[in-house]
Amino acid sequence: MGRGAQHMNPTQHQAVSDAIDEHLGTYPQAADSAAGVARWWLVPRGVHALPADVEHVLAQMVHEHRLRCVRLADGTVLYSRLRKDMA
Repeated sequence: MGRGAQHMNPTQHQAVSDAIDEHLGTYPQAADSAAGVARWWLVPRGVHALPADVEHVLAQMVHEHRLRCVRLADGTVLYSRLRKDMA
């Protein structure tokens, strides 16, 4: 994890997590990279975070079985809702 993730305060961590949950509530089949999540899922909700912080939150959400991640052939990692959560 990058240095930024170590300095993220709990309020900002929760804001990023909540914005991801809100985006997936609206777009349950959405999938994107950490950079895409930061730009397209968080910014429209008024949440701004460093890329390392977004990656830290995404990794924690995967660890908590709230999200899944898939590594594509080109190395890109996409994050999405777990299939069991899709309606």
